[in-house]
Amino acid sequence: MDVFAEVLQGIHVRSIVLHHGRIHGPWGICFPQEMGSYDAMFHVVTEGGGLLEVEGVPGPVRVAGGDVVVLPHGTSHTMRDSPSTPVGTLEAFRAMVSATASGDEVKECAAGQSDHGDQETRFLCGKFFFENAETNPLFRALPPLLLVRGEAGQTLPWLAPTLAFLRCESESGRPGAETVIARLCDILFIQAVRAYVAGEPPCASSGGLHGYLRALGDQDLGAVFQAVHRRPEEAWTVASMASRAALSRSAFAARFTQLVGEPPLQYVTRWRIHVAARLLRRGGVPLAEIAGQVGYASEASFCSAFKRLLGVSPGAYRHPRPAEVPRQAEASRL
Repeated sequence: MDVFAEVLQGIHVRSIVLHHGRIHGPWGICFPQEMGSYDAMFHVVTEGGGLLEVEGVPGPVRVAGGDVVVLPHGTSHTMRDSPSTPVGTLEAFRAMVSATASGDEVKECAAGQSDHGDQETRFLCGKFFFENAETNPLFRALPPLLLVRGEAGQTLPWLAPTLAFLRCESESGRPGAETVIARLCDILFIQAVRAYVAGEPPCASSGGLHGYLRALGDQDLGAVFQAVHRRPEEAWTVASMASRAALSRSAFAARFTQLVGEPPLQYVTRWRIHVAARLLRRGGVPLAEIAGQVGYASEASFCSAFKRLLGVSPGAYRHPRPAEVPRQAEASRL
């Protein structure tokens, strides 16, 4: 398994679909960011199109049928049919979703009557819920916006059939369709990230490839990441990592910090806690055993490092607060 695959494997995603249906313009919807949330948003446009405006990203960006929009950090954004159309609240959008779910054609959208205008837009939007997103270094490296263009079908052979399957299920009304749709959206997220990392032209983003992702593919540093990821329990030092990269300690530390954005040993700690967090949520493994598996000589030192990085104790992380349970259950039902 290559080093990027190891990082990607640490992503456990669940999708929930907020809306799939059709709207006639004019229409405009605002999606505010939820503070303190690690949830991502996504939109799949199957027909028609509109304008996408993402906070902090130059725009607006026109999206069309076949485009896949992923906002890895759930950044506040709007979608509308034209620049002059006002956007409505998320509450109004939810009312529209409710009307759609009842089987009625959407007659009124967030910003006015939906039965005016010639263009019909069909789209699906929803959220991705991630387990351990706060500890996975990949998420910090993703830009605010990933956009896979529908025209990419010729260079990304997976895109067209996946979207066709998605649209088929969204229009089928068959039992279990929501579950199939959610799983297809999970695949779309992974594929969008892969396209971004590979630098494939059809995948536009709001920024260049983050240094961490470039470091994973670096000829010298790649071997270091692979070793740390596979053996987090080893007593890693700057010297031992530099030796594996065939660089001097100073050259290795400088290059690593420049690309990754944090010193080597800090990254080792982050990865260890990432692995530990996955084991904690899996359940059934004693804290002392987890501590040993990720390189800590004692349960106390492990607990201290865990709380320093995540702000909660391992025990609290293993057993989420009651307020978090409904959201997790909601995601798992799809």
